[in-house]
Amino acid sequence: MKTLLLVKHSKTGNTQQLCDAFIEGAERVSGVKVRVVEALQGGPEDLMNASALVIATPENFGTMSGAIKHFFDQTYYEVEALQLALPFQLIISAGNDGTGAEKALQRILTGYRYRQIGDTLLVKGEPQDSHLISARELGESMAAALELGII
Repeated sequence: MKTLLLVKHSKTGNTQQLCDAFIEGAERVSGVKVRVVEALQGGPEDLMNASALVIATPENFGTMSGAIKHFFDQTYYEVEALQLALPFQLIISAGNDGTGAEKALQRILTGYRYRQIGDTLLVKGEPQDSHLISARELGESMAAALELGII
C-alpha cells in the first residue's frame, strides 16, 4: 500500500483545519494510507517510508514555521543520497500573502530533488468553506493519483 505523508504544524488552528479537510479527502481513497506527522516529531524514516509528501504550515514572519524548518534540518542529510524524488504538495495558511513561505519551501524541496505536482493551496486569513472544499479535493485527488501510479 502506498503512503501519503502529511508533515504539519499549526499554532492557531487554521492550518489544522486545512489538514483535517485534506485528510478527509485523502481517506476516501482506499488504496492509500495517510500518515500524519507533527513536524517536530518527524524524522528521516518518515520520508524513507513515504510514496508522496504534503507539507502544511502557517506563514510565520513571511516564511514557513520554525517547526517545519526543524523537520527539514533533521532529515536533509540523512535522505539526500537516497534521491527519493518524492512528489509533493504544499498547504500554506497565511496571515500575509504567503509567497515567502511558498518560495522558501519550494527551494528547500527542490534541494531534496522532490517535484511539486500542483499549485500550492495558499489560504490567506481564516479558512472559509471554499478553502476546506479545496483542501478536501486536493487530498482526494492526490491520493487517487498516487493509487493509480500517476504520481
